[in-house]
Amino acid sequence: SEIVFSAKKKCACAKRTALPALRLSSLKCEAVNGTINVESIAAGKIHLENVNGSTNATNCTATAGCHCETVNGSVKLTGGVRGNVHLESVNGSVAFNTTEKLEQFNCEFDTMSGSVYINGEKQSRKHTTVISNAAESKLKAETMNGSIRANFAM
Repeated sequence: SEIVFSAKKKCACAKRTALPALRLSSLKCEAVNGTINVESIAAGKIHLENVNGSTNATNCTATAGCHCETVNGSVKLTGGVRGNVHLESVNGSVAFNTTEKLEQFNCEFDTMSGSVYINGEKQSRKHTTVISNAAESKLKAETMNGSIRANFAM
């Protein structure tokens, strides 16, 4: 099964729930089996947690942080996200694409059996830390079995 929350007006799937364009103080979605898809949501905080299935937040805005995690599946987050951002998968890849610049984040990337890519460039270490004096936000991305890809605005 699939859980989808979208701020878009039209949803073709009967399992989708369309939310009107509004600003939420927080959004929390949890699932055991299936995919969580959150699209075009603006919130203070976003929290998505899954066990068996992917967790996707597409074109979302979070001003006070975001937590996306799954045990078996990929984690994908795109949009303008600030605050404390934590992305985690045990068995799957992690992808982060933001409209924010790298300098705005202190980052920690950690994988056991995969690679770390920052703005398309493969890093030489499986544990990579990026510290910025101008950082206002924190990003922690981790997976045991999978790669991490983080892309920031230039």
